Amino acid sequence: MNNPKNDQSGFTLVELLIVVGVVAILAAVAMPSYRDYVIRSRVHEAQTASESIRTAVAIYTSRHGSTPSTLASLNYVAIDPNSHAGNYVNSVDVSKEGASSRVTVVFNNDAGLGNASGGNIRFTATVSGSMIQWTTDSTNIAEKYWPK
Repeated sequence: MNNPKNDQSGFTLVELLIVVGVVAILAAVAMPSYRDYVIRSRVHEAQTASESIRTAVAIYTSRHGSTPSTLASLNYVAIDPNSHAGNYVNSVDVSKEGASSRVTVVFNNDAGLGNASGGNIRFTATVSGSMIQWTTDSTNIAEKYWPK
């Protein structure tokens, strides 16, 4: 006869170990993706920090018919490259590359930026007729982290 006092319910040790193993595998897969997401969001600060300067480059180009050569030639924004710094952005500057202007955003040496620490993102303005085309590149930050 079945004695109800001796019935036990619950999970066995093997079942618990399987659940722990599945959770560990999911965490191992999710952590690198999450780390990349965090770095990408921090590098995105480059787009925000350079927005006023890129707008000033567009205004300068429409008024003068050519792109500016330095940050100082933009009378519309603060000319100190460090005045555009943020939590992860160290400085923002403008330089002339042929007929184009390049807005360079330099990042701090911060461990929270991962491989992007100390790197830079460059936004290049190319004039075609009355249109300005912006392209993004970097010499030392992986493309997967670039702002779109």
